[in-house]
Amino acid sequence: MRALDLEVMDAMWAAVEPLLSGRVDEHPLGCHNPRIADRVCFEGIVIRLVTGCSWVTAERLLGNQVSDTTLRARRGRVGRSRCVRRFGGGGGGGL
Repeated sequence: MRALDLEVMDAMWAAVEPLLSGRVDEHPLGCHNPRIADRVCFEGIVIRLVTGCSWVTAERLLGNQVSDTTLRARRGRVGRSRCVRRFGGGGGGGL
């Protein structure tokens, strides 16, 4: 599927990455799980949108690098970000 080719994914990521707000680790003890890279979550969201598969299947297609729960949470976070407003989305979780 063309949308999932590496060069297409790289081009989409290059357009989206500057629009995402940076996340600073503010946990006082630093004793929590490390944050999954935005790029991995982006790829999972794109896989879900392109194929229509379940979140669990998207997790498996990414080699279990990220959980389906994290993908859902990040989708909601991106949906409320300026990224979606920039590309004409509604903003409430449309990604």
